[in-house]
Amino acid sequence: MNVVALRSHTPDNRAFPAVDGRMARVDIFDDMAAAEPHWRALESADNLVTPYQNYDFLKFWQRHVGVDIAGPRPGGARYDYTQIREHVELARDAGLGVTIHVGEEGGAYGVDELGEVVEALRPDRIGHGILAARDPDLMATIRGADITLEICPTSNLLTKALADEDAVREVFRTFVEHGVPFTIATDGPEMMRTHLRDEFELLGRIGALDEEELRTANERGHEASFLGRRAHAQA
Repeated sequence: MNVVALRSHTPDNRAFPAVDGRMARVDIFDDMAAAEPHWRALESADNLVTPYQNYDFLKFWQRHVGVDIAGPRPGGARYDYTQIREHVELARDAGLGVTIHVGEEGGAYGVDELGEVVEALRPDRIGHGILAARDPDLMATIRGADITLEICPTSNLLTKALADEDAVREVFRTFVEHGVPFTIATDGPEMMRTHLRDEFELLGRIGALDEEELRTANERGHEASFLGRRAHAQA
């Protein structure tokens, strides 16, 4: 099954915060042929939101480097991630990097989902994963598996996944103390109205990370890049 997330600017879909006076949306397709005209529409000069949309998707972006699985829980219930194990293994066997968005919220079952992903799927990266800070054993497993967490402070504050800056600082200090690999991300600069420089400034200002720790997190982002890994493999 192919799942493709696309952005366009018509109001007849689930809306995210406005971007430059326009609305953003996400379309999900199971059929690549149906998705093609939407990809093509993103290439028009009037519909550019991010620089990477200014490419011919059907040529350049067929050089896939990874897969990213994300989305709301069906029915709001705990999601059984083991049911996508076969898809993850197919991607991994094809040489693709694997990212799973999990462990951002959901309370106790959010922690359970995160643990299941770490144990059963062993992705290269996890989008968010902040709930791991509640569980020392889970942090040890993430560290042992060398899974990189992509932490998005501003996003977590805006969505209330973390209540305030004190909670952000506590999560980062916990991960540092337990040696959990992480990098800093934005969760989408268009929607969150932020950039990496803003995230780094925030973390430094609230005492979540010092300059050396910020530098290490940035370096980890380069090391965990699927694009870099592909280039290395082709060298």
